[in-house]
Amino acid sequence: EAVEVGEGWFDISCSQSLVHSATQSGGPSNFTLNPQSNFANGEQCIVTLLASQITDLDGLSQPMDADYIFSFGTGAPAFGVCGDPATPINMIQGSGTTSPLLGAEAVIVEGVVAASFLGEDALEGFFLQEERDEEDSITQTSEGIFIQETSLIGAVSVGAVLRVQGTITERAGLTALIDVRAAQNCGSTAALDPQQITLPVPTVLTWESLEGMLVTFPQNLSITGSSELGSAGSIDLAVDDRLFEPTEMVAPGEQAEVLADLNDRSRIKLDDGRSQSPDLPLPPYLGPDNTVRTGDGVKGVVGILAESADGYRIQPTKPIIFSRENARPSLSPPPENMIRAALLDTGGYFNGDGHGSGFPGTGGAVTAEEFSRQRAKIIKALLTMEAH
Repeated sequence: EAVEVGEGWFDISCSQSLVHSATQSGGPSNFTLNPQSNFANGEQCIVTLLASQITDLDGLSQPMDADYIFSFGTGAPAFGVCGDPATPINMIQGSGTTSPLLGAEAVIVEGVVAASFLGEDALEGFFLQEERDEEDSITQTSEGIFIQETSLIGAVSVGAVLRVQGTITERAGLTALIDVRAAQNCGSTAALDPQQITLPVPTVLTWESLEGMLVTFPQNLSITGSSELGSAGSIDLAVDDRLFEPTEMVAPGEQAEVLADLNDRSRIKLDDGRSQSPDLPLPPYLGPDNTVRTGDGVKGVVGILAESADGYRIQPTKPIIFSRENARPSLSPPPENMIRAALLDTGGYFNGDGHGSGFPGTGGAVTAEEFSRQRAKIIKALLTMEAH
């Protein structure tokens, strides 16, 4: 439709030739932008049309709902050598939730290995972060990216500077470079200081600006949920203490909504750097007594801020050791003339398939060893509860 454009209604930025001014012609429905300087060969460019400066002319004078972004390349660049022009990681990340270069092929990045998750059952890749002197000044753009590649195991070490070429994609929200067609170890190293994060974050979108980067939490964090510990090797952490359902603390309505928002900004999920469900006898993060309890604390968490289909999470790069802050209370003897009743959920208790064909069955333990451990725990719990 016909529109009116204001001053500075577009932005053209490229990985090598940087910002381009352009003369405009046409309108009000079709516009042509003619850049005033040439593009470099083999670079990636992003064009942003600014919503606040584009208004329709149908009488209502409404601006666009949101900025419109598209990208283009000027041919596939030769891989070159370390130090040659490369696409900045912050440009690939952009300031939104999806990369503005999504689908771009033959993109070259160069940066420092912030963390490696290569090996059996790991995340099948590593995280590359822009060197400090190459970072931009835009706080909304992240400086890290996930490189999905397993054949580079010998060349990847934390702190090494790498040059990699591949295709930009989104893996369940995580901006990544896949289909690596060329890679080179630059033979140099660089140190990365973790970006400090203080909970609660200003907005949930704050996480996006740090996606793929090495981060740390200087505060005391507490376990506030462990429902996914056995199935996915992850637990929920919150600042200072456990989080409770808002309506358990305040009245339903506006107060509960405010507290729910604060809770969302005060927690982060801690993963275990694995791509599959735990296949070990015990899940991660257990203490000497083979348990971990909500309320237990940890300080100085360091890791990569990643993203998955169910939100943001920390993939730790240093050992996580919890302190027992919420000890299990001792069982007090029942008062006289009282009966102690106990309830135990055995909905997941399956002796294989129940027909002699062994494990796995339709539910419950996957192996006979798991079933034996489950059975022993249930018996111990029944005896310890001393129910009448």
